[in-house]
Amino acid sequence: NQRYDRLIFSSQNAVKFFYKYLKGINVDNIAVIGSKTAQYCESLGIRVDFMPNDFSQERFLESFNQTNQKILLPSSELARPLLSAALSEDNEVVK
Repeated sequence: NQRYDRLIFSSQNAVKFFYKYLKGINVDNIAVIGSKTAQYCESLGIRVDFMPNDFSQERFLESFNQTNQKILLPSSELARPLLSAALSEDNEVVK
C-alpha cells in the first residue's frame, strides 16, 4: 500500500476517476477544492478534512500551509498547472 500525508481532489471528475483506487492507498487527510466536490466525496463515503472557504486553487493555496508532505494529486493532463506547481515547491507531489 502506498502512503500519503494528504490527498487533494480539485474536481468531482478527479474523485470519479480515482475512487476505485482509494482502497489501495493509505492517506491521513483528504482535501477538496469546492463544495460540490466535497458533497460528491461525502456521497461516496469519503471523509473530507479540509476545504477552503473560497473555492479556487488560489484560495486553496493561501489557506494550505503544510510543507514536507507527500501529497497525492490526481488530475488530468488538462488541469491547470498552478496547484501542482505551487505545492511542489515545499512538498513531494505525486500525480
